[in-house]
Amino acid sequence: MLIGLFKAERPAIVFIMPLLAGLLWLVYFWQVPYSFAIFRMPIYAFLYDVLSALRPYVLYVFAVVLVSAGGMWLNYLVDKNEVLDKPTNLVGMFYILLTVAFPHNVWLSPALICNLLLIWMLSKIFSLYKSPSALPAIFDSAFIISLASFIFLPAAYYFVLLLVAIGMLRPYAWREWTTAFIGFLLPYLFYGVLLFWNDSLRSTITQIASQFGTFTNISIDLINENMVFAFTMGVFLVLSLFRLQAGYYKNVIRTREFQKVILYFLLVTLVVFTMLSRSFEMLLGFCTIPFSILLANYFNTIKKAWLYETLFVVLLSVIIYGYIR
Repeated sequence: MLIGLFKAERPAIVFIMPLLAGLLWLVYFWQVPYSFAIFRMPIYAFLYDVLSALRPYVLYVFAVVLVSAGGMWLNYLVDKNEVLDKPTNLVGMFYILLTVAFPHNVWLSPALICNLLLIWMLSKIFSLYKSPSALPAIFDSAFIISLASFIFLPAAYYFVLLLVAIGMLRPYAWREWTTAFIGFLLPYLFYGVLLFWNDSLRSTITQIASQFGTFTNISIDLINENMVFAFTMGVFLVLSLFRLQAGYYKNVIRTREFQKVILYFLLVTLVVFTMLSRSFEMLLGFCTIPFSILLANYFNTIKKAWLYETLFVVLLSVIIYGYIR
């Protein structure tokens, strides 16, 4: 029933997305905020200090607004750029569903905030395809990634995704590659000057450099707590990749290129957050964008209503089980 509702392109569906997020997170309306055991970069440290002083229900409302805005924005972006073979509201629905599946996001996890910037980055990357002047979009993409790293440091690795996208979507031009590096390094240059004036440059560089590859060690307890969800998502991921591969060459070249960008997005996320950061909770959070697009493509191509509704009930049951266990 719900999948059939979101498969169709109905403008009124956007008003259901905040309601979906609010209902699934309602149990955390009055709970004390969760403290993330991570190294806090400057922007996130500022946001954390300001928002942690607010009442839980204010954080709840703010988080619902962020996840709803992210879902609607990502859905619009995918439809506008024809990343999937036909328009659908499933992308936004799955983005919200996967975000609320991890309860810690309700207390404004770095992933929840960074995902909005990464959606913005994707919009700039998609605009590179056959653009007569790509320099502004490349600079903006790199700058956005740099800002995201000031919220959560491993987000800096998405600069690799930008370089791959430039190589895929653009003919070689040294100015474009140089612009990407300038855009990425510029915020760090400004931050470095500020630290130099405050005589804390050396200590901050040492502190930040020590974080690469040694963020939050993966918690066995956290894995065990989310094993059912992780296994279910693994099965759905395999099914989604097979379905994407089956219809890949039926799409136009532009759609195929954008789908490859999403796959590289997923690959960078899996490599960074399993081999380098080893933070399981952040892995789930940052996988939300590519997972939601792949799942939307999978469910959107299933013709039999009883099958996609049954699969969705399984996924929803796993998420609810994570809340009540």
